[in-house]
Amino acid sequence: MNWNSIELQIAILTSTVSIIIAFLSLGGSILGYIINRNQWKKEILLKEIELRNILNNQLTQIRSQYSEKLLLKRMELYPELIKITQEIGYEIGDFKDKFELRSFHEEAYLNLKEWQTKHGGTLYLSLESTKCFYKLLSVLNTKNLDKNLTFDEEKIKTIKDKKNLFRRSLHNDLNILQKNHDNLNKTLSEN
Repeated sequence: MNWNSIELQIAILTSTVSIIIAFLSLGGSILGYIINRNQWKKEILLKEIELRNILNNQLTQIRSQYSEKLLLKRMELYPELIKITQEIGYEIGDFKDKFELRSFHEEAYLNLKEWQTKHGGTLYLSLESTKCFYKLLSVLNTKNLDKNLTFDEEKIKTIKDKKNLFRRSLHNDLNILQKNHDNLNKTLSEN
């Protein structure tokens, strides 16, 4: 009987040691998982940062290319607008009569509308230039004249002012776009 009791104690001791080893093994596995998980998190975070940097660089390149193409397109199209608007707003005394003045402004209006149709509306104009474009069209539209076709000094001044605002906005578009393009290129060269 003693023998059984020793065997029983050995069995209990072996079971207890096995249970302790199993818990230590489980604890080691959990600790390993936590350490690996933290390492994975760090690696994922580093990959996210790397991908974000790559994406930002690509976006900067795309912006730069877009800015350059838009600038080139505006440099191609804007001179035509400058030419069309060159003589708008002449003094009343520069015309033989009100019909010649009306005809002159109708022609300018039609030339601007033709430019708009030919070049996809105001796609290449900035928001500010688009607003100024439509304001200029509005004051040039001879349908807005009274039945006597009168162009008084105030009307001519309004036309001149709208023309000058529009032309200034075109120049600003080119300057702002050039500065943005230069800044984007500087950013790209730093990366």
